[in-house]
Amino acid sequence: MFSIIIVSWLVLEQLLSSVKQLEFVMMLLSAFQPTIQFSSYLLTSLTKKDFVTPNDVRWCPGCGDYAILNAVQRTLPELGIPREQFVVVSGIGCSSRFPYYMNTYGFHTIHGRAPTGATGVKVANPDLSVWMITGDGDG
Repeated sequence: MFSIIIVSWLVLEQLLSSVKQLEFVMMLLSAFQPTIQFSSYLLTSLTKKDFVTPNDVRWCPGCGDYAILNAVQRTLPELGIPREQFVVVSGIGCSSRFPYYMNTYGFHTIHGRAPTGATGVKVANPDLSVWMITGDGDG
């Protein structure tokens, strides 16, 4: 099964300026849950804390990226996939610091190449849950 989840930060920030940001993002992410293949690994119960890194989050105060990061960190444990099977690929810009704030595998690509990197990861290892993050600086 070939699935990559794409989050356009700029569009989400504009659309989700209300208090309902977190609820909308969680609903959006849960729509992809049926497409995920569960591995045969012995699973332990994960929590949001398992996906948080000790890195200081460096976004501007009030930035919508905080709500999206929080929503993703709360949603991933609910998918029942081992943390080692997640990969976060990003492009360029503030929102693309996302892999540094997630305790998963991940990397920063060059400008405009996040889709290529994410596709390559998924083709090379279809069992991984690949998440691509792009934003204002990656257009």
